[in-house]
Amino acid sequence: MTKTKIKAVCIDDEQLALDTLCWQLSEFCPEVKVVAQFTRPREALSYLNSNDVDLCFLDIDMPELNGFQLLEEYGTPEFGVIFTTAYSEYAIKAFKVSALDYLLKPIDEEELVKTIARYSALQQPRSISEQLKLLTSQLQARGVEYPDRIALSTAEGIHMVAVDEVLRLQADNNYTTVYLRDGRKIIVSRTLKDVESLLDPRKFLRIHQSHCIQISGISMYQRAAGGTLVMSDGARLPVSRSKKESLLAHLGV
Repeated sequence: MTKTKIKAVCIDDEQLALDTLCWQLSEFCPEVKVVAQFTRPREALSYLNSNDVDLCFLDIDMPELNGFQLLEEYGTPEFGVIFTTAYSEYAIKAFKVSALDYLLKPIDEEELVKTIARYSALQQPRSISEQLKLLTSQLQARGVEYPDRIALSTAEGIHMVAVDEVLRLQADNNYTTVYLRDGRKIIVSRTLKDVESLLDPRKFLRIHQSHCIQISGISMYQRAAGGTLVMSDGARLPVSRSKKESLLAHLGV
């Protein structure tokens, strides 16, 4: 039985970039079928309004109608969106906060394959409206280095989480478990370092190779056995020797 291919549309005002992306998809992502490609965003918008697609590769910086404006005019996209961008490091952080997929130009084949794999791993279609709002707010608030909310992407969907509700993070190879104050836990396919980079270091502290905690969630520091933190959820976490001095400084000891 033939596996249904992912129907994709590619939109980029630069023909060379468009040709390169379509070639990369045909060579490295055979599960993707490019059903249409556009250099003019207005024509792309008309096509999207009249045809069902699974995935859209969308350039951000385009004349007449940029990528964000195109989605705003479209409405609520139920298809997946992968942004292609040459944006700055700051903007890339905004993408990570919102858990929206992006590819940095020039597009690396390995990153393209990984991004398609993440899209394919989703168990159900998802609306990206909330993520787009979060992304837009981050891009506009350039003076705000760390967000009040982050989007955590799992196989089941996107969890919009207030940072203050995050109690601690625990690494498990390339996965991270995010423990919330209400007892919930969310497992994301991102490294601890990647998730930690989105959080304010004045509020969050790495205490061990595998653990990062919100300082306000500490219940007790036990000096015995090299140092152990007791968190408000009852978890007992080891403190590595290299992190002990920094922890005590944050505790005012």
